[in-house]
Amino acid sequence: ADSLITESEWLIDRSSGNDETYRFMLINLINRFAHGVTDAEERAYAHLGLEYYTDTLKTPWINMEERLNIVARAQIIDSLQTLKSLDQ
Repeated sequence: ADSLITESEWLIDRSSGNDETYRFMLINLINRFAHGVTDAEERAYAHLGLEYYTDTLKTPWINMEERLNIVARAQIIDSLQTLKSLDQ
């Protein structure tokens, strides 16, 4: 999970100089991890959702309904991942 998050952050950072590329990168990554089947992909989705989609300045193009759906799912995944780590 950490490597997916680290690599995603690297890609986002590299794309931040161009608004369209930045937007494409965030949309592409959140969609890629939205269908994740591994814990690592789910953690990456939660990270992106909480880091970028809770802040309207970081993702101004997304409408409120979509934003709330992404953030709610990210919060649920984050909570479930925390519970899983406590069980181990």
